[in-house]
Amino acid sequence: MKQLIIGTLVSLCVMGTSVQASDDSCNFQFDHDLSVIDNQITLSDAAITISIDGNNQLYINDELQSLSSEQQALLDSYAGNIRLLIPEITAIALEGVSLGIDAASLALGSLLGQGDPDYLEFMQRIQELADNIILKLDLENFDSKRIEATFDNEFEKEIEALVEQTVNELTPRLMA
Repeated sequence: MKQLIIGTLVSLCVMGTSVQASDDSCNFQFDHDLSVIDNQITLSDAAITISIDGNNQLYINDELQSLSSEQQALLDSYAGNIRLLIPEITAIALEGVSLGIDAASLALGSLLGQGDPDYLEFMQRIQELADNIILKLDLENFDSKRIEATFDNEFEKEIEALVEQTVNELTPRLMA
């Protein structure tokens, strides 16, 4: 049974992290929560929690698993690669924030002009929002739930509110 669980874990990890790329898109889907905090990797869903500690020991639902040397080598490689990805994932998220700021700047700057007081106020608010998000990103630790909540809930809601407020403030001016 333990061999089946470990084999399933390795298969799940390999299949779950596949990325499909084409010339203009990259689709990534990972159906489990992933966190890497203080060098401990945790994969979880509603039914199971799989952890790899800093010494690359495998735990399934808090129970230490005994691995063969071949299984341990696979686990060491997998854990090392996951830990190497964290700074890359964070860099991509930071680049996304930067691109969002650039897009907002171009869109509003073309309407108002970059020296306009309303433009400057909007950009200051966008920068504050981006700074808040950047503070939540960490090059060493990663938590998919926290990132998802930050981008899907907080960032999206704040951007929508900010854009709506700005449009309401600028519409009379642009219509005049």
